[in-house]
Amino acid sequence: MPSKQYWKSKFDKWYSKNEMVFSGIDQIWSDQSLKFKEFWSTKILNPENEVTQADLEDVIRILDTKGRGNIDAELKAVASLYLRQNMQEELIRNIKNTPKKIELLDQFFKSASDEERINAINELQNFESSNRVAKLTTVYGVFLNAIAYAYDPAEHVNIVSIDKEKRAIDKFEIPIDFNPDRVSYGELLVKANRVILDFFRKMGVNAHTYVIGAFVWAVLNSESEPGNEIVGVFNFERYLGEFLFKNWDQIPEFRKHKILTEDGESTGIEYNAGSGRIDILAIEEGSGDYLVIELKRNQTSDAVAGQILRYVNWVKNNMAGNKKVKGLVIAGDIDERLRLSLADRKDIKLMTYEIDFKLHNVNS
Repeated sequence: MPSKQYWKSKFDKWYSKNEMVFSGIDQIWSDQSLKFKEFWSTKILNPENEVTQADLEDVIRILDTKGRGNIDAELKAVASLYLRQNMQEELIRNIKNTPKKIELLDQFFKSASDEERINAINELQNFESSNRVAKLTTVYGVFLNAIAYAYDPAEHVNIVSIDKEKRAIDKFEIPIDFNPDRVSYGELLVKANRVILDFFRKMGVNAHTYVIGAFVWAVLNSESEPGNEIVGVFNFERYLGEFLFKNWDQIPEFRKHKILTEDGESTGIEYNAGSGRIDILAIEEGSGDYLVIELKRNQTSDAVAGQILRYVNWVKNNMAGNKKVKGLVIAGDIDERLRLSLADRKDIKLMTYEIDFKLHNVNS
């Protein structure tokens, strides 16, 4: 079991390589949180003021790195939510039009104790379960966690997916006094965030919560641990995955497919497949057949063949029923070993990507 000193050393080494990336992060999130609180108090809490389309786009740019109009938003938005823009707009409108939701969320934001916050979220879940409304209390809770972070970044880590919080608890072997699979929704949402933040604070990490979240993300999404080969904050596969997600409908090869969703959340991103994570899991419209997508940075090796076949077989055995399952490997280059390994597999396709980088003059 790695000690706190072990993780503190890893964090310090990682942060030394990324310190300039996070320059000014305290002021950035002081400003962003102030903007969100102003939106909450003037637009949501005040029944006399309507929420305009411009308001929606402004607040989503605070919440989602992929929000419409966001440019260079890695540090100025909570996280990548993998929720469509129109879905986020619907969630905000539904909050505005549902007094009970406003009441419970306001309690959640402003309560002094975790117990009160847990009770507010449990009551919110019960309300959403018994009423036909756009749900915030979904299985991954990304939008709910995102607005919680935007309201009070000092008390939250911007790991917005409950699933990733559970993975972080396992990866860092954080001691907990609750069973994540048996507690109430409110307990899981509040306590998972609390134990992660406390774990880093108690080991002497005094960095901004956004930095802590970035480190956790780097650990969870890297094949090697931070502080060794990792230099950047986020790995390449994440960027490629985000690009595909954001431009999904414009990519001809994907027009017949939709990323797997649940309660409006794109659950097909980094899908839990038992012994690993499927980068993207999509479903073909009409047929319902599955497409397993594996993303790789540069040249691939024949080891990738075993990985994609394992994921394809897992989906066949655990999800597909009588539906077909195909695989797709997308990489910067495909080497001969991988081609030979999959030569007789007509259900596995290999593709390379190409990055088109252009500069445009905007001041003449």
